[in-house]
Amino acid sequence: MTITNGNKRILDAPEPIAIVSAACRLPGHVDSPHKLWELLQSGGTAVSNQVPKSRFSSEGHFDGSGRPGTMKALSGMFIEDIDPAAFDASFFNLTRADAIAMDPQQRQLLEVVYECFENGGVPIEKVSGKQIGCYVGSLNGDYHDMQMRDPEQRMSGHTVGTGGRAMLSNRISHFFNLRGSSFTIDTACSSGLVGVDVACKNLRAGTLTGAVVAGVNLWLSPEHTEETGTMRAAYSATGKCHTFDAKADGYCRAEAVNAVYLKRLSDALRDGDPIRALIRGTASNSDGWTPGINSPSSEAQAAMIREAYKNAGIDSSEYAETG
Repeated sequence: MTITNGNKRILDAPEPIAIVSAACRLPGHVDSPHKLWELLQSGGTAVSNQVPKSRFSSEGHFDGSGRPGTMKALSGMFIEDIDPAAFDASFFNLTRADAIAMDPQQRQLLEVVYECFENGGVPIEKVSGKQIGCYVGSLNGDYHDMQMRDPEQRMSGHTVGTGGRAMLSNRISHFFNLRGSSFTIDTACSSGLVGVDVACKNLRAGTLTGAVVAGVNLWLSPEHTEETGTMRAAYSATGKCHTFDAKADGYCRAEAVNAVYLKRLSDALRDGDPIRALIRGTASNSDGWTPGINSPSSEAQAAMIREAYKNAGIDSSEYAETG
C-alpha cells in the first residue's frame, strides 16, 4: 500500500490491520470500550482503597513500612464488578470440576472473547475451524501457584495440564475451535502489545485470516505484590500512580481483561465488518545490555519507535515533535 501526502508519495507501507471488535473489563466499573472512553473523558480514577474480599484477605500482609514479605499499600485497581468464582460452566461446555480447576483468568478470557466477537457482529460458527490465531499477554499465575501448594489440587486430574499460563490462550482456541497459532506471551508489562505485534506480522504474512489478541491480569494472592514491594521505587507506598508528577513514588497494580479481534483491512472491508480503528505499523525489540536487568534503554526504545513509524510508512520528515 502506498501512502501519499497530497500528490507526494511518502513511503510504501504494509496493508493496515483493522480492529474489527473489542471488549474489556476494567477497574472503575468499566465493562465496555464505550465506558472506558467515558472514564477517560471524565478524568476519573479507578483506584480502590481496599483489596476486595473476593480476591484475598489483606489482613496480616500489610505493613506500610515496606518490610520485606509484606504489602506496602492496600489500595490498587480492581475490577469491582466481577467475582472470580462466578462462572457459567455449562455455557462453555465445561463440567463443574473443570471450572473449579481452571484459573479464573481463563474463565474471564472466555467471557470477554465471546463479548469481543459479539461486539463485531461475528457469529461463532464463522470463526470455527478457521486459521485464526490467539495471542494472550499475561505475567501472572496466582491461581496455579495456589493450586500447587494444595496437595489435593496439585494431584487432581482436572488440574494437571490445565492450570499453566499456556492454557490462557489455548483455552480460547479450544472452545472457539480456532486453528491458527496459539500461545501465551510473558514479556512483563509489554505482553499484550507484543501480542498485537505478533498478530499483525502473521496477518501480513498471510498465515492467518484473523487474530484474537487479549491481555489478562487478576490479583488473586498477595505474594506478587509483596515481591514487587521489595523493589525500591517500584510499587507506590500510596498505592496510586502520579504520572509526570513530582509526587510520583512508583506504580499501582491493576486488574484487567481485554480482547480485540484483528483482520487485514481488505478482508474486513470485503466481509462488511465494522472498522473500530486501524493499526498501520508495529515493532518490538529488546533493551539488550543495561546496567541492571530491570533498567530500560532509551536508545533501544527510541529505535523501536522509529521502526514502528517506518513500518507504518511514515517519513520522519513528515511529522513534528515537541518536548
